[in-house]
Amino acid sequence: MSQADVALDASLRADMGAPDVRYLVVVSGASRESVLQSAEQVSQLLQTQVDQGELAGFESPSRYLPSLASQRARQASLPSPAVLETNLALAVQGLPVHAQLFTPFLNDIAAARSQHCSQRPISKTLDGHAVDALLIRQDRHWSAILPLTAPPGIDINAGKIRQR
Repeated sequence: MSQADVALDASLRADMGAPDVRYLVVVSGASRESVLQSAEQVSQLLQTQVDQGELAGFESPSRYLPSLASQRARQASLPSPAVLETNLALAVQGLPVHAQLFTPFLNDIAAARSQHCSQRPISKTLDGHAVDALLIRQDRHWSAILPLTAPPGIDINAGKIRQR
């Protein structure tokens, strides 16, 4: 491959926002749940680097399939039906809107509070393909791959990422 080909490849990848395949963060563990929890923790650190402009972005399987612990925490954070009804009554007070209009919303929240947590995105969807590409099982070992995208014109500082 010529230098011109390498430069063209880098330019096209940058234009598309594609990850720099030289840089991946890999987290491993004995179970899918432990790897997803680790990927969530690493994602928080990587998001800090995105916010500071050190990375343009990254992918994580936990974006498409949160750990069961995260899903349960989200469910637990949903307000109870009584709290929702009270807040809704206050929100529509004095407005030309009837609270009954939001009954389907209230029903959906109540259903979400008791819904089973997702073990896997639906196959043959974009989320399912993303999880398949980023979460790998080999025998009793799991790995999550988090590809990194560099900001335009800036190289990724792998040492800084390792340190964090």
